Amino acid sequence: IHQAQVCPSKFLSTPRILRAMLRLTLEQLKKYDDEHGESQILFSIRGKIYDATSGREMYGVDGGYHMFAGHDVTKVLGTMDLSLDARNDLQYKPADEEEEETLSDWEKRLGAKYPVVGELVPMFNWLPEGYICLDMTGGVAVCTGVPCSAPTPSWWCQSCERT
Repeated sequence: IHQAQVCPSKFLSTPRILRAMLRLTLEQLKKYDDEHGESQILFSIRGKIYDATSGREMYGVDGGYHMFAGHDVTKVLGTMDLSLDARNDLQYKPADEEEEETLSDWEKRLGAKYPVVGELVPMFNWLPEGYICLDMTGGVAVCTGVPCSAPTPSWWCQSCERT
């Protein structure tokens, strides 16, 4: 396992980034549902991961909002569709102004109550050309040795000396 470091960016100057932010795939997020051994209860909206652990009575196994735990609930909140099929639709975009307003209202309400602790990422963290792709499965950065060509810098592999 190679050690990964965060690349410098304009975002590192903001005080909120002082604590390490989680970067989870949807599959990794599913472990934070209060059923699979993780102590935190997490859900995501528009790619932002919220920590609802303080609301365990609502989001935990016996809670009324347990269906949110460990899932992306963007479509659930935007459409007010409480079916299990509405979860984890990462392609969902509000269909109209009403859905956008509904989703924004939920983001504000839940964001005021629960901290954002990270972001959803694709199965692999892809880096700009010249960087090495790191597999973040399991929450540990593992160097794949595969050069990357995506536009968003996030991580680099120290052992491969790619910067």
